[in-house]
Amino acid sequence: MQQRCCVAWRITGTGVNANVSFTCCMVDAICCFGFIDNNKCFPRYTYRPATKAELASYRQARVDGYEDTSSLLGDLEADVLTPAPQASSLLDVVEHDASVPQVIVNGYVREDAIKLEAIAHFQAAYAGHEAEIDADAVFYYIYGLLHSTDYRTTYANNLQKELPRIPRVATWDDFKAFMEAGRKLAKLHVGYEQVTPYQGCKIVGLTPNVSKRVIKLTYGKIAGKKGAAAKDKTTILYNDSITITGIPLEAQEYVVNRKSALDWVVERCGISVDKDSRIANDYNAFAQDMGDEDYILNLILRVITVSLETMQIVKALPALTIHPLDR
Repeated sequence: MQQRCCVAWRITGTGVNANVSFTCCMVDAICCFGFIDNNKCFPRYTYRPATKAELASYRQARVDGYEDTSSLLGDLEADVLTPAPQASSLLDVVEHDASVPQVIVNGYVREDAIKLEAIAHFQAAYAGHEAEIDADAVFYYIYGLLHSTDYRTTYANNLQKELPRIPRVATWDDFKAFMEAGRKLAKLHVGYEQVTPYQGCKIVGLTPNVSKRVIKLTYGKIAGKKGAAAKDKTTILYNDSITITGIPLEAQEYVVNRKSALDWVVERCGISVDKDSRIANDYNAFAQDMGDEDYILNLILRVITVSLETMQIVKALPALTIHPLDR
């Protein structure tokens, strides 16, 4: 069975009149406006308040043929209708009574943000593959396409002035390649905390009793250089005891909102104090809340993995050739 999108996944990308080149990232939570410059979000699903009638029908549908997995005020994933043994499929209920919404989450009806018209638009270009193109396929295709170097270069001026326009590529094989790449990238970017930490680095000073506490991460220094040129990005000084060496420079190629993903980690993971409120932002406290003293160290190594695998996928994307229907 094809893996479905998480209910909260959304593509967030550079907005109109941004001061940076176009970039995008898949997220599974609502992010702040400044996460990416002039941030615009394109969700897999949208939500609207359920009416009393819809809530009543939803409850009745569960009673008639679906297991009650949680209350209507349960968590996001739990409110998906789960077929009971005597029910053949969710479609049986929907076809019997179209007024019953498929999913209600915390009192809100979940609806596809990828409309039927959009699906039909792509199906029209790839005869014989209509059944393989659904809302998820289009969603992942878009995410894969937005990572294409050809796409970002060809439409660089447009992407500075307006929201992305999504062309259909020339062949089904290309569509499928972008779709599968988008699926891999989405899983990689949303699940960055679960990927395997990069194994190619050498961690100097990591002894059983050494402190993992971080004050400020910094890159190593190149002798005889000044400013940004002096940064040795193959090395991260973790704290007074621990140094990470052997970081591939290719990890710097994955850029999100002006900086590499690894640059963001080096900049933000540590302790900073707001000059006005004097409130401390201590990443060590977050690691403590996670119950993992190795969290920051492993985060660095995981972001290296994500960066390298992202660029491997991006570099393998097909050349951008537009379908005749869109030329």
